Amino acid sequence: MERRMREHELDDQMELFPKEVQQSKPWAIVVVVLALVLTLGAMFYTTFAQAKEPTEERLKFFIEYAGDFLGVYTNKVEPPRIVYISSENIQLEYYGAENMAKLEGKTNISYPTVNAIYQEGTLILNKDVDYTLPENEGTLVHEMVHHVIFVKDLVGGYPCLRATEDVAYRAENLWAMATGIGRPVDALSRFLHSQCPRTSRY
Repeated sequence: MERRMREHELDDQMELFPKEVQQSKPWAIVVVVLALVLTLGAMFYTTFAQAKEPTEERLKFFIEYAGDFLGVYTNKVEPPRIVYISSENIQLEYYGAENMAKLEGKTNISYPTVNAIYQEGTLILNKDVDYTLPENEGTLVHEMVHHVIFVKDLVGGYPCLRATEDVAYRAENLWAMATGIGRPVDALSRFLHSQCPRTSRY
């Protein structure tokens, strides 16, 4: 009796498959099930990978916040183009290969890790960082300040391009204090990061 019930349950489960599969050998059914599992796994993996990227709506919110901080209208400012690269390449891009080479073999000193760089309409992000997490949104706020300054052509109001770092850090600090997430950047770090090169105004 129990065996007949199990056979009946198996027949019910077989109805979930196409007739061609029902008439095939058991190993063929295993192949079909495995294919379904792999397909669903790929779908979930893709969703997870994309979830690390900031949404366009969120970026527009940060742009509006940056505009309010700078005192300019941003209703026509679109989010920047985003490029994802490795952490190693971000450090090379920001500090330069020559400066990074000077640190090779030295374990007692290092540069602060950079997870984002803004370059004239392009936002370069670390491919291994989840920018949807609240603790990483301050970085996006910082970079959207640079974006608004670039799009609204406000760079001329600063002694040099690097001087815009100070206002970007201050906007990031205000965001940290308002949300209670993240640690404000200290005044000395803001000063060091916003110093203009001696050779050129821009």
